[in-house]
This record gives sequence, structure tokens and C-alpha cells, in this order.
Amino acid sequence: MDAGANFVNRGTRPARKFSDGIGPVPSVLIIAIGALFGLGVMPADAQPAGAMRTSAIALTFSLLLVPAIEALALGVKPALKIRNLLLAGIVYWLLADLIQGLYDIDATPHAVEIAFLATGLFAVGISLGGAIRSGGMPAGIRRLARLDLSDRQILACTAFCFVAGVFYYIYMAGFSPSRIIEGLLYSDRFSAPWARGALGDWRSFLEQLSYFGYLLPLFTAVMYMRSRTLLSAKTVFCALLSACHLAFLAQGGGRTAIGAVLGAAILVGIHLTRRTVRPIHFIPIFAALFVAQVTMNVMLENRSIGLGKLEVSDWTFSRIRVDDNFYRLAQTTDFVPLFFPYSGLQFVYFSLVRPIPRALWPGKPVYQGFTVQQALGDTDTSFTNSVIGEAYSGFGFPLVFAMGMFFGLAARWWEQTLEDHPTSGGVMVYALGAMALFTALRGFVNIVLFSYPILSLWAAAALFRLTRARLVRGRRFA
Repeated sequence: MDAGANFVNRGTRPARKFSDGIGPVPSVLIIAIGALFGLGVMPADAQPAGAMRTSAIALTFSLLLVPAIEALALGVKPALKIRNLLLAGIVYWLLADLIQGLYDIDATPHAVEIAFLATGLFAVGISLGGAIRSGGMPAGIRRLARLDLSDRQILACTAFCFVAGVFYYIYMAGFSPSRIIEGLLYSDRFSAPWARGALGDWRSFLEQLSYFGYLLPLFTAVMYMRSRTLLSAKTVFCALLSACHLAFLAQGGGRTAIGAVLGAAILVGIHLTRRTVRPIHFIPIFAALFVAQVTMNVMLENRSIGLGKLEVSDWTFSRIRVDDNFYRLAQTTDFVPLFFPYSGLQFVYFSLVRPIPRALWPGKPVYQGFTVQQALGDTDTSFTNSVIGEAYSGFGFPLVFAMGMFFGLAARWWEQTLEDHPTSGGVMVYALGAMALFTALRGFVNIVLFSYPILSLWAAAALFRLTRARLVRGRRFA
């Protein structure tokens, strides 16, 4: 038995596997019918806000119908496989704004049709890719997924991850409490002491330590599921450290990071429960999702003025504010390839080299391929375009479909982390990977950025095991 952690060995046969559910063919048919119906009811003038509502609802219904059928047939937890989360992610990142009618679409009618078809084609690719059985997990990931930490070990990892997670912010503030408070409460996202430009320097090494803090809400969820009360001293300890680190993330205005860590914590709680998830349990689940969305809305409204000048509007509690991803996707189909050539896999290459510090590679690429702001001549801001828009600008419909296949294949591959008996380590690894793919729908680079917390969990577990092993050896020779 490892001195620093417990591993669950249930033999070579996994305790459970994610079912294929209704299968790829029915899934594809349901999604295709929804997309074609939505295209058929699309108005000739689809540009005004709300004009795409009926079409978006039709596609949303088909995308959510697949996990709904599986939930009724198999149960909620089996239906919460990553492939289904990705279908819900398309609704969240691209269709929710259309259903709410939040903005006009400044693109040609043909471009809107192409964007809508590309969205449906990407979803079809996910369903087909998710039907492909891929290879096994690397030994290191499999070991991490079998890790089951005790309460004491979780508390130790929580303390370590908090110190590592906030060190960059404290260092950049010159270890000054007044500057830290000033930065948190009264600085906008670009003027805080720890803010940096688009290109980092050698301090980016320290900045990567902040990803250890992403694990804190997950440790809190594990501790809560074990104690079954928010008033447990252990749960309160983890929750307080989580809140402190989340405050730094919130000040930076990165809504995706906040949503990802809170979403991962919710998944951890769901998969760790030994009970069958019943309709009554959806009340706390949706309450947690509501709190996460409101938090992101508050960040959006206040990131240009600072959290200390908190402002709340009516829409803060009544709208799901994401990004205008569908709008930018439609503009992309207007510009590419008519005015801008296809950029191939440049966005993939740009994302994969992102972890290499610029201090080691000064000439690291800064060009990710086509961008909407480049086409519009707006150099002072950036627009998210979704991975569908990035794929379309790369090589049109073929790359959109191939990228959907890749996401489906990656989702099924990562689902293997829960095929063994669920442990605290397994559900955390699963949840982090699920959120990495979910956020990557917003932009492919997120699949790389949100792999850092997985590496942080591996590093924390390895460091803890090493420390414990040395302590045990020291006691033996004492």
C-alpha cells in the first residue's frame, strides 16, 4: 500500500462503464432532424434580436433530447457522460443567446444559415465520434483516477494548493496586504498588480501556480459529500480557502475559469453520492448552477470597475449571459473564405504550444489564424468565436465535422477515468477533463489551459506521496 494515498484495486474488470445510451444512429437522426427543422423555420430576415429564437429552440430541443432519453432509461449519473455534456455545451455557448434574443446579428442571411448548419454538423460529429472505442488511459492518469484520499490528506492538499494558488497574486502585489485588497476591490481586470499584457515574461512560471487553486472547490465538494453538512469544520475550512482563491479569479474577469471550477465541483458532488439521483435532487443541483451563472453575470457587469464598487442589474438574475459566439460564427462564414483564406489547423498549433513559456521561446507564435476582430479592423478588443468558428475558418464544413468527431472521441476516451470504482481522485480527474472539453467549445485553447488543473492535481498527489514516504522512512531509521 502506498504510504501517502490509498488505491482501490478491483481487479482488471472495471466496476462500471458508461453505456452508449440510445446509440449513435438515433442520436444523429434526432440532432439532424432538429437542425433541419430549425433551418426550415428560419425567417428570411434572421438578423433582428429574437428572430432566430424558434430555430434555436428546435436545435436545442434535439440536442437535449438525447441526454434526456438516456436519463429516463439509465438514470441521471450514467447520462451525465461527457458526450452529453458537450451537447448541452453547444446549447450554452451558442444557442442560449439566440433563445433569449440578446443581440442583433450583423451578418448576411446566407451566413446565418451556414452558421446554424455548422452548429448542427458539429453536434453530429460529437455523436459519431463518441461511438468510437479508443485506446486505454496512460498508466499515470489511471493511477491518479484510482487515488482515494482520506479526510486528513484532502485537508493537507487543500492547504498546499491554496498557498500555491495565491502565491503569484501575492508576489505580484509585493507581499503588501494593502495592495492585495486594493487590487481585489478597487482595480479593474487590467489594472490590478497581477494583471499582465497579452504576452507574458519569466513570471509566467509563477502564474502557472495559480492553477493549483482551481482544485480547491473540488476538495470542498469531496469534503461536503463525506460530511453531508456545510457546518462541518473540515468543509468550512475548504470552503473558505476556495472562496479566497475564487475572489482573485473573479477580479480577473475570467468567467470561464469560475464556471469551469464550479461546474467541476458540481460534477464531483453528483458522482460521489451513493444515492440514486431523483427529481427532488435537481433542486440543489439547479440552485448551484444558478449561483454559478449569477456569479459570472456579476463578474461581467463589474470587471471594468472592480468588485468593491459592486453593481447589480435586473438582468443579473434573469439572463444567461455568455458570449455572442453564434453572432461571431455567422460573421466568420461571411468573411471566410470569400475575403480571407482558410487558415488550416493554425488555431490548433497555437493552442498546443501555449504551455511553452515565452521566456524559453521568444518567437512563440502569436497568430492563431483568422479572428473576427482582425476582419473587422478592431485591434483594441477580442471576440470569442467558439471552436466551431475556429474550425470553419480553418477549412469550412469538413473541419467542423472533423473537430466534432475529435471532441466526441476525446470525451469517450476520458470517460474511462470513471470506469473503475469511483474514488475521490477519479471523480476529480473526470470532472476536470469534462470541464476542459466543455470550455474548449468556447475556444480550442481552453482544452490546453484547463488541462493545467489536472497536472496540478497529479503534482499535488505526487508531492504528497513523496513527502509521506520520506516521513515513513525517517521513522523507520529513527
